[in-house]
Amino acid sequence: MPKPDLFTGTAWEKPPRQKPRVMAHVADAGVDSICFECPQCGWESGWIDYDFSLTEAKRGIPCENCNKESNHEQKSH
Repeated sequence: MPKPDLFTGTAWEKPPRQKPRVMAHVADAGVDSICFECPQCGWESGWIDYDFSLTEAKRGIPCENCNKESNHEQKSH
């Protein structure tokens, strides 16, 4: 049930949430380069120079294929 607004007496609703991003995770790593793979669509990033922290690498990068579709839907609104 929406919470009433204390000042105007009208109902206030939260804005809709964005869809979660699909993240590609580490598939293989070398000394100074890394390769990511998406578990949903199988997209591979190829070898990327390792210019970010270990924590950022474990978090993953956004999948270009899966997130392209969701970004297109958000822009059309």
